[in-house]
Amino acid sequence: MQRWKSVARRYTDLNPEPGGMHNQTEMNRLRVWLEDDVVPLLVEVTRLTRFRELSTFSSRTLVRGSTADQRRVVERVDRGLIDAARALLSVVDDPSVYATLQNMPSTPIFLNGEETVEIGIAIDHNTPVLTSAETTVSTIRDGLGLGIAAVRRVAERDWDDLVEPEDYFSTRQEFVEGDAGTRLQRGEMINGLNARLLPIGDLVARSLRRRIDVRLGVIRDLQRRINQVLADPQLRRPVRWHHAEEELVEAIRQLETMVFADPDSILRDSCVILTQVYAAVNPSPELDWLGIRDELLVEARGVFPALLQGPMGSVIHDRIARAVEDMGQLYRGFDPTVSELEIAIASGGLVIHLPDQSAWWEGTPINLGNSRKDREFLAILARKAFRRLAVGEADLYLDGSQSKSTMATRWGRLGPLLPRSLAQRIQPGHHPRTYQLHLETHRIFLIPGR
Repeated sequence: MQRWKSVARRYTDLNPEPGGMHNQTEMNRLRVWLEDDVVPLLVEVTRLTRFRELSTFSSRTLVRGSTADQRRVVERVDRGLIDAARALLSVVDDPSVYATLQNMPSTPIFLNGEETVEIGIAIDHNTPVLTSAETTVSTIRDGLGLGIAAVRRVAERDWDDLVEPEDYFSTRQEFVEGDAGTRLQRGEMINGLNARLLPIGDLVARSLRRRIDVRLGVIRDLQRRINQVLADPQLRRPVRWHHAEEELVEAIRQLETMVFADPDSILRDSCVILTQVYAAVNPSPELDWLGIRDELLVEARGVFPALLQGPMGSVIHDRIARAVEDMGQLYRGFDPTVSELEIAIASGGLVIHLPDQSAWWEGTPINLGNSRKDREFLAILARKAFRRLAVGEADLYLDGSQSKSTMATRWGRLGPLLPRSLAQRIQPGHHPRTYQLHLETHRIFLIPGR
């Protein structure tokens, strides 16, 4: 784990004032840090099972077809938005409520001669929802009418799915149908315009949250208008609306708890960030495990350098550095030997798990069958390689009654079970009937049990 610390410390040395603007010389140094320090580290870490599980959590558990509890909650929110919107519209459809709403003062929305701009409020009441049209329109629309139309789109489910796995490197843009067949781009899904999306990190989860926020925002906006009207005791009480609202609020609360506020949420975000860096900076990333189309990887490689050089470049570098530090928490709460084993396997060296003498080479398990002696032979070869010593009969057999062909027979059984690149490193020793593993000591890992 010391490598994480040294890479993070190197960043601190290069960038003592996080968040500040950098000149070209400083940016070049940070680029070298990414290429020479971070990426070599990621070649190993991206092989770790736990890292891969965290990096793909959102794109595995939240997407359509998943049977995970988190997906069921996403579907509950999906239904909740539709039911809440329909219940709200049923209140608006009451003639007395609608008439009162129309008589209330409202702020019109101006559409200039160059573009259509639709203003809404997201759930945090801070982020404007902007939609730009491809055609020119010049008119004034009533804010109430726009609000009802927006809620009606939610009631009609104007989305394919709240989760899009292809948001992994950058949020996929969404469009809505405008007047006369025009298509309006949803500005609220543009990473650069919305602080909650950010340019790197778990964009699959963040985009899910943003899609919910936008639709909940238009529901809340119309709800605020209606609540003023329903203060009149003579109007019908919206029992159906209150029930639908409570269900939606509970579904969103459950989603926040299970996805955005669970103990691994920060660590997942860091793993995704480092995966994005690895994909964009490594010349030949091995990312078959990610399950992402090659076209998206190419897109990420084209966009990432511009992000680093852009106005958020210093923030992105800072976040990458924090993600590197977070790798020290990768096996938090696990059996320490599990951590050692995973990291050793990821290194690609020869790994022997001593309790059962199971073995790995170049990140792949070695199938040694059920022979206890074959496992023991390989484990002793690895142990003696630390001192550059060969293995003889006395190391494997204690009674001394073996024939002169015993060791050759034993090697004849073990050798074919080993990967060719490992078997070639085991050669006869200087003394008769001995065998020695020739492998650098830093590539040999003997992992004990607890």
